[in-house]
Amino acid sequence: SLANSNMALITFLTDKMKSAKLKNDTVICTMLGSWLAELHLHERERDGSGKPVYLRRNHRHVPPVSHALLHQFLSSFVKDMDPKVIVNILSSHDISAGECAGFSAAAGDINAAVNAALFGEDEKAGALDALRVLNDSAIENAEPYYYKHALVLLSRAPMAAAKSFLARYPEGLSETKLLPAFMQYERQRAEKKNPLVEQKNNSAFVDDENASVKYLEGVIAQGSRSRAVFNYLTSLYAAMNDEGPLFRFLSTHVPPSVSSSSNSGGISELMLKQAQEEMSSPLDKSHALRTILRTGRHFR
Repeated sequence: SLANSNMALITFLTDKMKSAKLKNDTVICTMLGSWLAELHLHERERDGSGKPVYLRRNHRHVPPVSHALLHQFLSSFVKDMDPKVIVNILSSHDISAGECAGFSAAAGDINAAVNAALFGEDEKAGALDALRVLNDSAIENAEPYYYKHALVLLSRAPMAAAKSFLARYPEGLSETKLLPAFMQYERQRAEKKNPLVEQKNNSAFVDDENASVKYLEGVIAQGSRSRAVFNYLTSLYAAMNDEGPLFRFLSTHVPPSVSSSSNSGGISELMLKQAQEEMSSPLDKSHALRTILRTGRHFR
């Protein structure tokens, strides 16, 4: 009922906040914004007890007016309030991590947006929300958070994370800085399958045998010459039951041997050319051979 509504106070404070916005007074805007956020959230909770209740109108499901007003308020003043303060208020109510992340991203606070997404109750959905925030942000702003949260993102949404990382490789997202996260992810996959290893309670972990390979193959196809990437992909191929991917990979990247009959410069020139080929190739043939021998398998 109108008697219990805060709309009159919300209207009054919104007008005051518009005046503060015109004066670029971020302190007053944050103070008023905090108050308004609490009032809007109270109205929202009155409509649906904090739950996403929808009204049926013309055979369409539309959110209650209070939901729209909260969204309008946050959108109108997103650049005028301290995002950390507002996110703290939002997260103290029954607001989804995705909504908190969306506000923080719009405010330009990527760190708060990613944290809000990853600390939600639905861990996989939170990882996907965090990836959306990072994907929609400029690479120069998002890059450090890709590295910081790479393992968490891989553990909860491995293929989505691998595709996200790969899509930003041309923009400068470093494959060598992400490689430790992929290695740790693969170690965790192996531990999950080992009955001798004490299993940790990590229900959010998703086991995907293709995510790491897809990413490493992708960056190599796009021009990566990192020997560490080539070596690690070799070890992943060697661990597969199907030897086809390893055979094709080695056939493509092992440089052809230099024939002594085609060189008139003698042994010294032959050895020099072989050494130069070894240095120019990103694939370490010695490492590949050791990796294959350690498997104890008989490859063709």
